[in-house]
Amino acid sequence: MRGVLALLLLVLQGTLAAGEVPWPMPQWPLCKPRDMGMDEASLKQARDYALKGGGSGFIVRHGRLVMQWGDPQRRYDLKSSTKSLGFTAMGLALADRKV
Repeated sequence: MRGVLALLLLVLQGTLAAGEVPWPMPQWPLCKPRDMGMDEASLKQARDYALKGGGSGFIVRHGRLVMQWGDPQRRYDLKSSTKSLGFTAMGLALADRKV
C-alpha cells in the first residue's frame, strides 16, 4: 500500500502547484460534494457499491475530503492489488498528459 501512495504522490506532485491545495495536518479539510462541483447522489451510489465488498475508502478532490466511509485506521491485506491501482493511476495521469 505504501508503494501505491508513493506513486500517487509522485504523480500528483507534478500536477499541483505548491500552496494551492491544503495538505492534511493531521486530517484532510472537509468539504461538501456540491461545493466541489460533484454530484452527491452519484458519490453515494459509488460508496454503496464499494461497501458491497466491505472495507473503507475516501474521495478527495483538490485536497479536500468530500466523502469517507469505513475505518481509515484499519489495515487490509491487499497483496498484489496495489500494482493494479498504481498502474491505473499512472495510466490516467499519462492520458491527461500530467506525466
